[in-house]
Amino acid sequence: MASASGVLVKFLVYDRSGKVADSLRSLLPQVNRGTNQLTIDILPYSSDKDLAQVIRENSIDAIISPGNSYGFLNGGFDAAISSYYSGEVSGGNISITANDITLCLQDVLLEKMGGYNPVSHALVVNMSDALKSFPKTMEAAGQLKNSIPQLIHTPTMALPTVIPPGSRVIFDCMWNIICSIKQNNVVSETKINRVLLPGLGTGVGRVSADSCASQVVTALQYFNKAESAKSSDEYEKTYIDAANMDRDISKSAQ
Repeated sequence: MASASGVLVKFLVYDRSGKVADSLRSLLPQVNRGTNQLTIDILPYSSDKDLAQVIRENSIDAIISPGNSYGFLNGGFDAAISSYYSGEVSGGNISITANDITLCLQDVLLEKMGGYNPVSHALVVNMSDALKSFPKTMEAAGQLKNSIPQLIHTPTMALPTVIPPGSRVIFDCMWNIICSIKQNNVVSETKINRVLLPGLGTGVGRVSADSCASQVVTALQYFNKAESAKSSDEYEKTYIDAANMDRDISKSAQ
C-alpha cells in the first residue's frame, strides 16, 4: 500500500441496502485517480449470492466487521460474517455455529485487548489461526483446505446504539482500518490487497448513507495525500494544513 509495503489496496463496498453505494458513486473519481495507493469500488449486491460467493468471486483478503467493542457478531452485517466463517469451517461430522465464531473472536479480544476493542480501533485478526487455536473450532479448522479472509474488527460503537449526528467516528474507523492494513502488510506474510467494506454505522447506528460515504472518501483522500507526500523532501504539515483537514473531516460527518 505505502512505500514501506509496496502493496496497493482496493476497498470493495458491499452494501446490501444500496444506499451507501448510491452515495459513493459520484465520489469515486476523488479517490480513484493517478497513482493513488488506496482505491475504492462498488460491488453489485444480489440476493441470489451469499457472502461466501461474493468473497470467492472477488478474491477478498479481509472483511471489515463494523459492529461493537465486545465482539458480538449476531446482528446486521456481523451476523453474515459469523455465518460465513461457520460455514467455511463446518464439514464432515463437525458443525460450527455462528455463536462459536463470536466466542472465537471474543477469545482473541480477551487475549489481545483485555476483551474490549475501543470504538474506531481496528484490529486485524487472522481468522484461520484464531479458529485453529480456539478449543471449540480447533478440530474443524484443522481441516480447512482453502484460505479464509482475515477479519478487521473495527467497532463503530461500544454496544448497539444510535451514533450521534455529526459524529466523526466513521472517519476515525476508516483511518484506523487503513493504518491497520498498512501495518499488517509491513510485518505479515499474509498481505491484504482486497478488502470487503460494508456500510459503517449505517444499520443500528443510523449514520446516513451520505455521511458514511463522505467520511470514508475523505479518509481515503487524506491518506493518499499523505502517502504521496512521502516522496517530498520538504514535507511539513502546518497548523493551517491541520485546521483545513479538521474542517474537512467535520464537514464530511454532516
